[in-house]
Amino acid sequence: MTSLLGKKKFGYGVISHQHIKQCAVAVCEVFGRRPYDLAQMLETCEVETRLGEYLDKSPYRLGVSVMQIDKIAFDHIQQKYQTSEIAERLKAAFGVDMEQVTYRELAINPLLAMVFARFQYWQVTESIPASMVERASYWKEHYNTDAGEGTEQDYIQAVSKGYSTALAQEL
Repeated sequence: MTSLLGKKKFGYGVISHQHIKQCAVAVCEVFGRRPYDLAQMLETCEVETRLGEYLDKSPYRLGVSVMQIDKIAFDHIQQKYQTSEIAERLKAAFGVDMEQVTYRELAINPLLAMVFARFQYWQVTESIPASMVERASYWKEHYNTDAGEGTEQDYIQAVSKGYSTALAQEL
């Protein structure tokens, strides 16, 4: 999708693919950067919203933000982490008070969306896999779940056609 000026059009407070990458890198630097965390975050963003290019036609109904966080996950993560050491790290790194974040803020703040997506994955005890195909299964089991419409094949196709792999390899 392009604007009248010929530039890509983004939603969710995203200004460019590099902006998405900067948010993902910042979040992974503060909240753990195991070998494949950044790839998983960028690939999740790719499959959920084409790195911010796909504009959600039903905001707040099924999920919000560039990462498509649903309300149940948001409430669970906020309650689980609001008084923890993780909340203190969030405040120190980004000046964000976990208790004060509202669900609607995620819709226009890609950094907050990445934080909540990172926390969604943080709850999983098994490490993020090395291969993209295995990360597709990991995403489906731990992020999109049975309730989501996405499939592992959707993930593989989106990531294979998209920009996330190139963004992750630029580091």
